[in-house]
Amino acid sequence: MVHHSSQLPIKVSIIGLGNIGSQYDLADKSKGLTHASAVINDSRFELIGGVDQDSHARTLFQNSYGVRAFPSIRELMTNSAPDVVTIATTTDNHVKDIIELLEYQGIKIVLCEKPISRGIKDLAGLNHVLKYSEKTVLVNYQRKTEITAHKIRTLIKEEKFGAFLGGSGFYSRGYFNNASHMIDLLEWWLESKFEVTGVIEVSKHSGDYDVTIAFRARNQNFLLQTIPSSLTSIFEINLHFELAQIRYSAGGAHIYIDEVIEDKNFKGIRTITTSN
Repeated sequence: MVHHSSQLPIKVSIIGLGNIGSQYDLADKSKGLTHASAVINDSRFELIGGVDQDSHARTLFQNSYGVRAFPSIRELMTNSAPDVVTIATTTDNHVKDIIELLEYQGIKIVLCEKPISRGIKDLAGLNHVLKYSEKTVLVNYQRKTEITAHKIRTLIKEEKFGAFLGGSGFYSRGYFNNASHMIDLLEWWLESKFEVTGVIEVSKHSGDYDVTIAFRARNQNFLLQTIPSSLTSIFEINLHFELAQIRYSAGGAHIYIDEVIEDKNFKGIRTITTSN
């Protein structure tokens, strides 16, 4: 983490000024849907610059945020000194941009949109570079910052739900784009790496994959299933424990914890009470 007890705010620059970088919420920056609006809405941070090769994106950013934008990382770093740099460029440019940023001494943290890369060789090369760098590189799996996600993790760690019995998840819009968020969140909740036990379906589209995969976690089964919709964002998780069922619905907009109770009609059988 960056600790600036007497030097707040922390200075932030953004590489990639497209939709997630700065444009999704131009009409209402209070929504905080982009990296740029998230920075300007938090008094701990100061937005000091942006980078994009596209001149229209630079102009839009400058006019909307009142912050200077540059066509290259070199020009950004020549004219400013960010503590944190967010990378929101296309996936194919992530590793190249990270390695270039690591050359500048003033940068302390690089936050990169997921996935960092789709290529094992690129990731191996980046890991080699990071071994000799004191800087921190983070992937933007932001669901772990949600208050409800922290509460679920705490309840699981404290074994409030009993033993994990298994579960399932449904996602759309690509394995790298969406399913990777689910795996990261689940491994954090369960404190268990997901081991692939079977790949059921794979199809490629627009540089990503629709994949249905069987996993093992905590010695139990988890099925991750793709839903072939490019328009609807689907992100649903069901986790089953001895004492409760967790339903993470509508991408986390609705979270339900359903208790397991003794069935009044059938002795020795337990049922799940559906919460509203």
